[in-house]
Amino acid sequence: MTALPVIFTYYSQHLCYQVMMLSKHIRTLGDPVQRSEEDLEKLIYDENYQNEFHRKIVFCIRRKLEFTTYAQKTLGLAEAYVLPYQVIGTVVTARIVVLCFARTKSVRYGELRIVVLFQIPDLQWQDFFDAVREVSWYHWNITNKKIYLILLTNSSRVYKIKYTENISLNHKLGLQVIRAVLSAISLTCNSQNKMLLHSND
Repeated sequence: MTALPVIFTYYSQHLCYQVMMLSKHIRTLGDPVQRSEEDLEKLIYDENYQNEFHRKIVFCIRRKLEFTTYAQKTLGLAEAYVLPYQVIGTVVTARIVVLCFARTKSVRYGELRIVVLFQIPDLQWQDFFDAVREVSWYHWNITNKKIYLILLTNSSRVYKIKYTENISLNHKLGLQVIRAVLSAISLTCNSQNKMLLHSND
């Protein structure tokens, strides 16, 4: 049972690393060496430069398609575990809230690391899209601009685990969860106060 979450974690972190490397590569695409305006205008007619750029951007599109396939495989693996992840996420969030209100000196940050671990893929996809969107494309020929638009269109879709399609949350359930969290916080604060009173006596 624990093997699939570990595999999912590995897949997602591996994908994040690959997306991060491609983002850095894309950021260097539109930045030719420091040139004057006249030289940049001449690049549009420079066949060698345009062919080299064409090769690079086609490579980026192929890598993006590989990432898409990899992401769909990873998300397909995780779909069966959406409900347990939600339950565990709710419990972990409640625990973090309780620990923030508790007056303990030793707070473990393992739960926060788990939350950050699963937030990183979303941030990397957004960074990838920002990198594609910020490329300086003004000195490319029309063919390369069209290829760039294909990459920009394909990059606009961010891959996330969708859980609201399968699970319906109603108002009554939300109120019950809030009451449970508030009562847990109240119980923790009261027990902390009693412990402090007994330790002072």
